[in-house]
Amino acid sequence: MNSKYIFRLTVSIPESLIEAANHLAVALGESAGDFETFIQADWQDSEGNKYAVASMQCTETFFQYAGSQLQQRDFAPENWSVELASLAQSKIALWMGEGDLPTADPDKIVGIVMDDPRAALAALAVERIEP
Repeated sequence: MNSKYIFRLTVSIPESLIEAANHLAVALGESAGDFETFIQADWQDSEGNKYAVASMQCTETFFQYAGSQLQQRDFAPENWSVELASLAQSKIALWMGEGDLPTADPDKIVGIVMDDPRAALAALAVERIEP
């Protein structure tokens, strides 16, 4: 059986964009639970900028939706905001195999499509903040 989830996407979300990114996660996701995709900025770059990080399987259509006009989802929580989701959408920098690998950016939501999430994290140049 072939899965429709054929891509691995690893993302870094700057601490200042976590709320907006969760609104975007609902717009692109499959349930109201996507509203809590990014919880805590517990990764950082060499300059001390903090990020929430996640790695997920996604479909080809996910990337089409990520670049399209966002729409209200029937499962979206009452406090879901298309404005916040659109703000996050405008901050996306996506690498899909061409050009130089990006690093985490305190002003961008950086996504790397790569089968190995550890290699993607190394490319993002972020490290987990130890408690």
